[in-house]
Amino acid sequence: MRLRLKLFLAAEYTLFAIVFVYLYQTSGHAVNWNKHYNGNGYPEGINGNDIPLGTRVLAVCDGFDVMANGTICQVPMDKEKVIKKFKDCTGTQFDPQISYAIIKENGTFDDIFANNLANYKQKYNIATTVN
Repeated sequence: MRLRLKLFLAAEYTLFAIVFVYLYQTSGHAVNWNKHYNGNGYPEGINGNDIPLGTRVLAVCDGFDVMANGTICQVPMDKEKVIKKFKDCTGTQFDPQISYAIIKENGTFDDIFANNLANYKQKYNIATTVN
């Protein structure tokens, strides 16, 4: 019985340590997710490849999600507008390599755009004709 308890506690502490290390390693992404590739945005002090890769990926994913699905303050865009916005923001707001991957694979996201305005209306319970 005592051995089982010791093994259980050891497993719990190991799991806690793994989670702690993961959260510690990824916490910088949450701090820098509004950082633009060109150094604008916040917080101040880093740009380009000095921004951690995970943060740059997160920024592109967040930008895509906001543009494609909308927010309470922004109506979703159609696919052509999203692709244009990514082209316009490549190298300034978004990492060029990650942004080009989104542009190149834009056909992969057709299902997202198929019902994005209807989903937006349902989610926020509003009527809108803007797209």
